[in-house]
Amino acid sequence: MEYNGYLIEPNLTGYVNFDFYKPESDLITGNGENIEDCQKQIDELNLYEVHKDADLLKISFEDWIKEKGWWFIHPLKVYGHKNKEIYKTESELHELFLNRKRD
Repeated sequence: MEYNGYLIEPNLTGYVNFDFYKPESDLITGNGENIEDCQKQIDELNLYEVHKDADLLKISFEDWIKEKGWWFIHPLKVYGHKNKEIYKTESELHELFLNRKRD
């Protein structure tokens, strides 16, 4: 059975009832007593990946802000450029970050 990018199959060893793994991998990712248990574990793994990706994007955004010369100047999330008399909100900088050309 396929579920959120993983295959869930019966385990024939007798230790647990089901194993789950990514189709492109030969390694078993986890196992459970029943299909619902495996699905819950898969959902937790996918949620962890989403949070990990969000954290990496946030770090990348913060590094980009510093690299481009912006510094935080106001508790309402306003940034000023270190070499220019320009001010932008965090959302404006985030939009620039997402639309930037890759260096």
